[in-house]
Amino acid sequence: MKKVTLLIIVFFMIASFSPVVQGDYDKKNDVYIDAGDSVDEHLWASQEDEIHFFVNSTEPVSVYIIDDVNYDNIEPKSSNFSRAAFTADNITSLEHEWKQPDDKDYYLIIVNYGSKTAVVDYSYTDVLSGKLKDSLEALSTLCIGVLIALVLIIIGIIVVIVLLIRESGEDSGPQPPPPPPPR
Repeated sequence: MKKVTLLIIVFFMIASFSPVVQGDYDKKNDVYIDAGDSVDEHLWASQEDEIHFFVNSTEPVSVYIIDDVNYDNIEPKSSNFSRAAFTADNITSLEHEWKQPDDKDYYLIIVNYGSKTAVVDYSYTDVLSGKLKDSLEALSTLCIGVLIALVLIIIGIIVVIVLLIRESGEDSGPQPPPPPPPR
């Protein structure tokens, strides 16, 4: 039982310092988007979460954020993103912060309508990772508190055992010789 508890504590402490958990942005570098093609990313967020994103491209691209209902019904090559929650057309560089209006699933879509392949670097706030990081930090703090409490309990048990051994040792120590028999 002690080994399992220690293993769980060590796991959460290591996980809380993991670069994956600590990363607040999902970054993609040198993504090649052929002419007429697109890339999309699911934005793991909830209502009122702010998503900060950057896009840099060697060729003009269009950037959209669209909900899951419209995403399932869209064909990127049709360029019909009239129901997109966010639109930026023909950009080579973009930095924007967007607040999710509801609890639907949303997607970041980058479309290359040009005639040349675009090399794109982009990043966006990974809200789920940030929330996971916060949860693991709280869990790590809790685990450290539990670990300290366990150490104090063990020290207390050792002190009690030592005192009991000393006390019982004093009672069973050498006895004075019996008094001489009466004459």
